[in-house]
Amino acid sequence: TRWAYRSALSALLLALTGAAHVGVSITHGEDYLVELAPGGLGRWLARPRPAPPPPGPPTGEEPTLFDGAVLPVLVERCGECHGAQAAKGGLRLDTYDAIAKGGRGGPAIIVGHADASPLVMRVETPVSDDTHMPPEDRPQATSDEVALLRFWIDRGASRELLLRDVLVPDGARSLVTKW
Repeated sequence: TRWAYRSALSALLLALTGAAHVGVSITHGEDYLVELAPGGLGRWLARPRPAPPPPGPPTGEEPTLFDGAVLPVLVERCGECHGAQAAKGGLRLDTYDAIAKGGRGGPAIIVGHADASPLVMRVETPVSDDTHMPPEDRPQATSDEVALLRFWIDRGASRELLLRDVLVPDGARSLVTKW
């Protein structure tokens, strides 16, 4: 009976440890325990993860204006508050579909009308105004970036428009030539 007791206790402890690990991973993230491991043990236990690809066109495809220029600007300037990790006001600006959907306040863009688009209006509002985005303690959109957003929206906010098919305004040209 002593053998049966020890076997059952070992099986129970093993199951409890596994369940606790799964619970911690669900509530705190997969790497939570690895981050807290002492010294070199954390590095030994950690699984190598590939770096996420930068926003832009998939490798080998011809870049579109949206993927090659507009999306990187939105992710850089707006992604902290309106990205996959946080969607303030229910608005995400890190994918085309999310931009088209808008947030709780309605659409972020009015296709073909940059002047009426809340996204452009928020970026162009004076920094001292409470409705200005991004908040004044965050890096602000440059005039070239705003010109690019206006250009994209005024030309239909297309996801498929190829970079080679557009005549980009001079100020925004430097943002497009990265691709």
